[in-house]
Amino acid sequence: PPGGSAVTGATATPDFDRLLERVHGNLYQIVGEEASRVFHLERAWSKTELVKRVVRYIYNAAKSQELIMLPWEEATAKLVEHAMQGYCGACSDRHWFFELDLTQALCSAAWELARATGQAAQRSGPGPPARYRQLQDVVVRIYEDKLDEALLAKGIWDATRATFLDPALQSKVNRALTKTHAKALEESLMDSRPLEDLKRVEQFTRRWMDSSMRQVWSVVEGAESNINEGSILRLFQNLIAPFGDHHHYSCIPPVLIQHIGRPPTDWQFLAESVQQVVSTWRQ
Repeated sequence: PPGGSAVTGATATPDFDRLLERVHGNLYQIVGEEASRVFHLERAWSKTELVKRVVRYIYNAAKSQELIMLPWEEATAKLVEHAMQGYCGACSDRHWFFELDLTQALCSAAWELARATGQAAQRSGPGPPARYRQLQDVVVRIYEDKLDEALLAKGIWDATRATFLDPALQSKVNRALTKTHAKALEESLMDSRPLEDLKRVEQFTRRWMDSSMRQVWSVVEGAESNINEGSILRLFQNLIAPFGDHHHYSCIPPVLIQHIGRPPTDWQFLAESVQQVVSTWRQ
């Protein structure tokens, strides 16, 4: 297959238990050193507990014997995706979550797998070997994608909670915003017209607002009293700067604002769009 061939009987079966011992030992050392750098941000766990939890998510991903039957690129991708799924789900609310760098730990586990299956550089056999820099590139790409997804999820949730008080409504608004974000971006990027950056940002924002709020409008009882021009405007102002004006992050995709920066929270386009969107629902 592209990117390398799967491990077959021609490759020696690794001593899986010894492999996992090496992975586990390396993880404890690497995560322990990295945890020392951010531990001052932890409010409840001991450093030992922090390290144990983080190591567990990566180690559990590495324990899948499926990985030793895959080409190194695919095995590395699955390892990182599996590890980040558990890690993000359990730790994304910790104050150190976006400060703790796990790239070295993930690279270490993936490299041990590649070495144990004979796929590291300087081997003979079908398919290109894994070179550490190439493996690192795969790890970093997926790791950063997963962190971006986690940051977007936190941004949407924080903006939603800052706008609405009712927990049930918060949940419905959060779900609608999350479900419609990627499609609104995809549709905006698919527009092949030579649009200025600001026009493309406006296009995305209008599509996201219309599709997400239309979903909420259809499922919330008494929607007119909760989902109105004022609340939608406040919501999207919060989405522009979900962590406050002092923080650079925005729920508007970076690909759209990388050259022009995010709009201000008092962006006049928002008020105009809210009026237009709500008026179409009432027709």
